[in-house]
Amino acid sequence: MFDSPVCPVEVNPGLEKTNSCPIQTKNNPNPGSEDTHLPDKDERRNKRKKSNRESARRSRIKKQKHLEEVRSHLNQLKTENRDLLNRLRYFMHNCQHAKMESDRLRLEHKVLLDKLLNLRQALVLSPAELNMCMR
Repeated sequence: MFDSPVCPVEVNPGLEKTNSCPIQTKNNPNPGSEDTHLPDKDERRNKRKKSNRESARRSRIKKQKHLEEVRSHLNQLKTENRDLLNRLRYFMHNCQHAKMESDRLRLEHKVLLDKLLNLRQALVLSPAELNMCMR
């Protein structure tokens, strides 16, 4: 009689009080615990919610800290970039000044070379040629 999958309670309704149905025992080991089971479930849910809120809060704090670090690094790079641009302008100005001075010195060199050649030619000329040049 108990070899069938049908519970004895279903066959004989008078057996309900004995709780001898193996299927009922498996599904609900403690029939009176339904009311106590819900508070445990609610408590676990509330714990999980609290844990998730804390995790989200830590995540927001971590994200904010990272954002502040990135902003700080950005400001540092902007300052470094500004300094490098100032140095570049300074060197370009000095380079331009040096180029102008170099051009001036080349021109002065050419003028002095021309004068030197003229003086050498004057020394090589004979006295008669000098008299002719002076007239």
